[in-house]
Amino acid sequence: VSKTKPEKTGLLSNTIETIVTITLSIKNNNQTPIDINVEDQIPLSNQENIKITAGELSKAQYDEKTGKLTWDFSLKPLEQKTITFNYTVRQPKGVNIILN
Repeated sequence: VSKTKPEKTGLLSNTIETIVTITLSIKNNNQTPIDINVEDQIPLSNQENIKITAGELSKAQYDEKTGKLTWDFSLKPLEQKTITFNYTVRQPKGVNIILN
């Protein structure tokens, strides 16, 4: 798993917009094919002034209520797959949040 440092993409009036990108690398180290289920999650905001929006999800099944992302796929022996997804956080200036 690798995460980019949050990238501030714009200042819209009193709002800061930040894009967070996450990359997952999965490799089948077996000598036989495998079926795999990968799950991750986009954070959810419980504050009205902080908005989190899903971006590119690498064809994940996405549950908007829980933020859960699910990928189901097969990997051949020694095959590797990379999944990259991102989300955008919009928050008021002066509100500090941790995006790690």
